[in-house]
Amino acid sequence: MPGSKRTDREKGQFSGAGLRVAKAYVMPRKWRLAQYGCYAVLAIVAYVIVDNVFLKSRFVSGGPLSSAHARIETSCMKCHTPAKGVADQKCSICHEKTGDALGVYSAAAHSVYRSGDAKRAALMVEKHHGSVQSCADCHTEHRGREAQITRMSDQECLGCHDYGSFNRKHPEFQFVRDRIPDSETLHFTHRRHLAEVMRLTQEPNAEQACIYCHVAEPDGKHFRPIDFEVHCAQCHLTPGIKTDLLPVRQAADPTAPGVETLEMIRARGGPGTTWAYYSSPSEFTQRGDKVKKSPIYHEDPWILENLRQIRRRIYPNAGLADLVKFGANEGVPSTQLYREAIQTLDGYAMGLRGRPEPEIVTELQWIDSLLTVARRKVRSANNDLGSDPAFSVAASGVPAAGAARQAALDTLAAHLALKCTECHQLVDGALLRVTPDQRTLRRTEFDHAAHIVDRRCLACHTSIPMTDEMLAGKEFDPAMDTASIQNIPGIQNCRECHKPDEASNRCTTCHLYHPNETQRGNLLLFKPAL
Repeated sequence: MPGSKRTDREKGQFSGAGLRVAKAYVMPRKWRLAQYGCYAVLAIVAYVIVDNVFLKSRFVSGGPLSSAHARIETSCMKCHTPAKGVADQKCSICHEKTGDALGVYSAAAHSVYRSGDAKRAALMVEKHHGSVQSCADCHTEHRGREAQITRMSDQECLGCHDYGSFNRKHPEFQFVRDRIPDSETLHFTHRRHLAEVMRLTQEPNAEQACIYCHVAEPDGKHFRPIDFEVHCAQCHLTPGIKTDLLPVRQAADPTAPGVETLEMIRARGGPGTTWAYYSSPSEFTQRGDKVKKSPIYHEDPWILENLRQIRRRIYPNAGLADLVKFGANEGVPSTQLYREAIQTLDGYAMGLRGRPEPEIVTELQWIDSLLTVARRKVRSANNDLGSDPAFSVAASGVPAAGAARQAALDTLAAHLALKCTECHQLVDGALLRVTPDQRTLRRTEFDHAAHIVDRRCLACHTSIPMTDEMLAGKEFDPAMDTASIQNIPGIQNCRECHKPDEASNRCTTCHLYHPNETQRGNLLLFKPAL
């Protein structure tokens, strides 16, 4: 108490209230605390040992691993890094074919695989400042043996893709929204060809006639690309078809437009003309200074060689574009173009090998050096991510021919490829490349086999009115019946069935994150610099 004075006689009591004072401290002494701590540590160590040896780490782990990872359940360090959690690099040890730290299963590869656009991957990494989704963010373990860790909920997807409900906020398909056409390098009409197939096959059902050309793959999901020899040759380039009577190129006036005869090509020789030694002279008819060829074959080597010569006269510095047979190479994967260039160069080299002339040896060394570069390009990591502009004729600069001379050469090329242009387009002496299959719904997985049970072909493919019944008295617009029309419906057609109480409308019903086993081997990796 204030003002009071404690004496020895009062010891054992606290204040004037007479409260008793403990004869010893309530807390144990330091050596006793250490003793208790040792007992606790030994107990924990003993439990961990028993748990690891007899209980399969049930106490330490968050729960049993899935069946796929059951064999490594007792080896925590296979996946975990102390103080860092589960690192993607440890997942890649088993899941990446090449053992790369981040490869086809990375977030960047996801963007490339789904869009075919390397820029999207770079923008995504930049947007997230290098911190993108890790494997463990979506594939959560320790949920039991039967847990499907590859089955994602919509919430995992919507963390980055803010689209909300499929039935309300999912955007329209890009090709519909932006009116993106398919390749227009082919003259084709569905109605005319469908009617012809129905006539030839005596098939009254339009849908059955469709599958004459659109042949399903064995899995039923997709269709095999259209192939000329299989689907077109029966009607096109029939025996007896021939070129126009064309002017022959004259040595006295090399600037005048003209084609080379088979004899002229044989005499000239040079790279890529080996075929001329195996061609039959009986297919050519020469009348004075004009020549024609009959029959004509698909990708006829005589026509293509003369078109190449015409293009060289218009664009003498065409560069890599001169090594591929077709024009319109924008958007074609670079690996495909380099493989075509390699095939052309191999043909050039084959015709030159074994010849002793010094100039031929020098030419062959130059071709071999180009082959080395081309093969290195094919193996390059970024080649499949887009087209190489070096294969565009426009990259060669201004045409060497004047306007009048170029017009004359264009006229010659048009007469030379007259039968070809019934289907193909011709620009600057080159037939434009035809894409064998439409490139639609790039970011989705569509299974025809799963839909044909409930819907027929023409229930969805209504953009091109192929039959009179589909028109139902409506006026037909011929502009809709072209190869460039994407004959598939918009997203509203999908919403008719994909509802919460009917067909699944989860994100992973149509979208996959990783390349599948058949595609991932061909996917060249993209690793953006962070």
